[in-house]
Amino acid sequence: RVKQKDVVILSRQLATLFEAQIPVIQALRTLASDAAKPKLRSALTAMIDDVNGGLALSQALAKHPAIFSLFYVNLVRAAEESGKLQEVFLYLADYLERSYYLTTKARNAMIYPIFVFSTFIIVMVLMLTVIMPRLTVIFEESNVPIPFYTRFIMGLSVLLRQWGMVLLVALIGGAVALGRWVATPSGKKFTHRLQLKIPVFGELYQKLYMTRFADNLRTLIVGGIPIIRALTITSDVVGNVVFQEVIQKAVESVKGGNTISAALERSPE
Repeated sequence: RVKQKDVVILSRQLATLFEAQIPVIQALRTLASDAAKPKLRSALTAMIDDVNGGLALSQALAKHPAIFSLFYVNLVRAAEESGKLQEVFLYLADYLERSYYLTTKARNAMIYPIFVFSTFIIVMVLMLTVIMPRLTVIFEESNVPIPFYTRFIMGLSVLLRQWGMVLLVALIGGAVALGRWVATPSGKKFTHRLQLKIPVFGELYQKLYMTRFADNLRTLIVGGIPIIRALTITSDVVGNVVFQEVIQKAVESVKGGNTISAALERSPE
């Protein structure tokens, strides 16, 4: 697939070619011939045909939503209206680079605790299924009173060995059902709200979405997008339903004549 890093490089290359006064079609042909990813090359080739057919560059980009986001397309559309294609592609490259860095940093921050938790689960399963049965034989042969907690762990070991496959199937089924529920509007809203309330991680997610909100809005305004349209686009690409609802309320408030700060003050979450 085409990664965000590839789009960053593409944006910088387009900015450089436009700075050199290269026409759009020739710039796209140059980049298509050098594209390493087949999917990106085919997208650029299709864009060349679309632009040759009379479509604007933003309209050609909009036909490939898997590569170019709504945010990206709208900023290019604004650049076409203002005649600032070179500057806007530089803004886009800088923005995508910052976004990629933030996302990578947040993902790396979660790798260690996830690794520790996964290792803990694996070790516990091995202890209950491999080591505990041998200890159970020793306890039973010693004919001494066994503490309650030890008997509980022994029972858990028996349960896991006899019903382990059933529990595994039930766990997988529950995970699939949970995944489908999370994809629904109510499930997505619940999980996104929970995401912001989780100890330690919640604060990290809040900072990530706040940074994304501010960075998106800044880039759109610098690119010449009107404030109402900029807020609307930002709400679509911020990536969290809770933040999306807050920004949409801010849009309605700004339409009514209020300032952005006054609109955001009403949503302390």
